[in-house]
Amino acid sequence: MKNFYLLCAGVLMYVTLAAQSQTKSGGTFANFPIGGSKQPWVNVANVATSNNIYATFGNLTGGVGGYTDYLLVTNFGFSIPGSATITGIQVDVERADPNLNTGDFHIQIVKNGIIGTDKSTSLAYPAADAPQSYGNATDLWGTTWTAAQINASNFGVAIAAQRIATGGATAGR
Repeated sequence: MKNFYLLCAGVLMYVTLAAQSQTKSGGTFANFPIGGSKQPWVNVANVATSNNIYATFGNLTGGVGGYTDYLLVTNFGFSIPGSATITGIQVDVERADPNLNTGDFHIQIVKNGIIGTDKSTSLAYPAADAPQSYGNATDLWGTTWTAAQINASNFGVAIAAQRIATGGATAGR
């Protein structure tokens, strides 16, 4: 079966503070294995910018419900003042699947490990590249935050995709 790819380009994270916000792209990218995963992410550094060069995985086998490893994006380089109060975190992910067979498996925050509320949706990825926002200016992802935790190099987001429909191969860009 032909291999296709899924995009997760231009992962941006917004951290909202009382009366201000910071927007950053990740600086460190890795594949993180999940038990039962059908595919690892490859070319993970391609998610650094939105430039039509993609992180990819092969066709998700095993039918509906087959999923990828996590794509970890960390090291955002925030410089939030220590006295700031974190009021929300928003993550924007650009993704697509021309065959409309792929959707979220898990979208979670990284703070000393993968934690917090899973923000995955049941929607199919769009046929053409489009951003999806997870969280918002008042969403703390089910946990508490200090400026030091957001500024830490291991703060980030973990993204896993899954096959949500039968038919042709999973694909994306």
